[in-house]
Amino acid sequence: MLIICVTTIGLVSWALHLMQRAIDDRDFSFMLAGLLVVCAAGALLGVYFLMESYWSFMEQVALNQSMMLDGDLIVDGISLDISPIFYE
Repeated sequence: MLIICVTTIGLVSWALHLMQRAIDDRDFSFMLAGLLVVCAAGALLGVYFLMESYWSFMEQVALNQSMMLDGDLIVDGISLDISPIFYE
């Protein structure tokens, strides 16, 4: 988390520097470069939050699977029989 936070702060500060230079030099290319760097920082944060949600979901799935004992699923201390039903 710390690495992503530092990287994002660095990207935003670099983008602000590029945009300030664009205003000083009256050069549109620096403004465009700053915009692209800000978009990269936003995408980095977006991917981080998506992956954090994914890993939380996967940990929950792993926890649920580890709670299965002999065909029984234990949810909130209650055993649910999930054994297959055989038809004649």
